[in-house]
Amino acid sequence: MSSEALRATLTALVDAELAGDLDTYARRLAPDVVEEYPQSRERIHGPQNIVRVMGSHPTPPRGDTKPRLTLLGDERAAIEMHVRYADDPWWIVGILEFRDGLLRRERAYFAPELEPAAWRADWVVPVPGDRPATDPGGHEAVERDVVERYFRAQSESDLATLTRLRHHDFVHDMPQSGERFPTPDSYVEAHGHYPGGLPALKPLGLTGPEDQWVIGAAPLPMRVSGHGAHWVGEAELIYPSGDRWFDVLFVECRDGRVLAERSYWCQPFEPPDWRRELVERY
Repeated sequence: MSSEALRATLTALVDAELAGDLDTYARRLAPDVVEEYPQSRERIHGPQNIVRVMGSHPTPPRGDTKPRLTLLGDERAAIEMHVRYADDPWWIVGILEFRDGLLRRERAYFAPELEPAAWRADWVVPVPGDRPATDPGGHEAVERDVVERYFRAQSESDLATLTRLRHHDFVHDMPQSGERFPTPDSYVEAHGHYPGGLPALKPLGLTGPEDQWVIGAAPLPMRVSGHGAHWVGEAELIYPSGDRWFDVLFVECRDGRVLAERSYWCQPFEPPDWRRELVERY
């Protein structure tokens, strides 16, 4: 599938979901489609069950900005949507795989809005303007080994290597709180003052042969998807307090280095009762 066709397919899928057009949505699902919610360890099989879950939601999401779409190559893509469940604002982040123009697999994460953290106030600025709706451009492909080294450094909290692999125009955005680290140095300085110590990564479950992994020193694998200039990493974090969160990290590159990141933090939750009969736990 060409990039143009993939973007058109993804746009039509998202438009059908947000419009509540379940018939159109169902026609864009492969017969063996699987949807996963890592935070609740739920898996939904088949178009019928997925559509039933969507139709049964007591407060279906309403999009309030244009979603941001990122093409990851090899019929893979990612989506970032800011939505409201009733009056509650959330981000939905999805990593999707297509086959022959139909959605084959999706991993969806749900990220609440967060208050800016007081401890990092000296090193961040507000994300400028409104939420970005599209790829701003200016990105260039990098070799996979650059990305592997970068995500390995992420998994090991190797701040020196992260700095070497970052572009001098690097920024790191946190859409949930509207904060930005405006330079590589601001990121390093802030994380050197991280209260209670940086989190450790926990291995993620292997869900299929298509998944690709970066192994850290522990060794702890981080699932990585992407191609060329755009990559997404997924990790489960364990903080010194014992709290567990998932981190979804978008990486964009230029000049052989990482130009920009966006992070979403998503806490595990118990499955809601209303969809228990339509999912399997893993």
